[in-house]
Amino acid sequence: MVDKTIPAGAEIAAATTSSILCNGSLLNNIIDDFGQQVVIRVVTQNSDPNDAYNNEAPTTTDYRTIAFANLYTQTDDEVKEGIFEGGTVILNFKNTDDEYIQTGNLVWYDGKWFEISSVIRHPAREMNFLIQATVRRA
Repeated sequence: MVDKTIPAGAEIAAATTSSILCNGSLLNNIIDDFGQQVVIRVVTQNSDPNDAYNNEAPTTTDYRTIAFANLYTQTDDEVKEGIFEGGTVILNFKNTDDEYIQTGNLVWYDGKWFEISSVIRHPAREMNFLIQATVRRA
């Protein structure tokens, strides 16, 4: 796993207008600069309502993108305070990945498949500008 962190005291230059934050480009740049390549596997359940045995297998489609990962360990304050359990992985995605980040889809990260167990979309000005997906080992 590649450890990419934003150093303490780092300054992130931003334009003087708020539009750079509101349209998501500042957060997208952070994800591009500090994120890692991942594969999102969209799982589509194919079921025939006339098939009593539901024999049709799901189909999958893979998409490559970049995500910024937060792995919470026992030493993190969020774990000590009970917000997250140790080992929780949260992947942060850009707003352009919105249609693929759905509960039940898979993500290839750090050489393993993870299933998206929950999704939080952080809106600004009526659009999503950051998507957080909590994942668990598939």
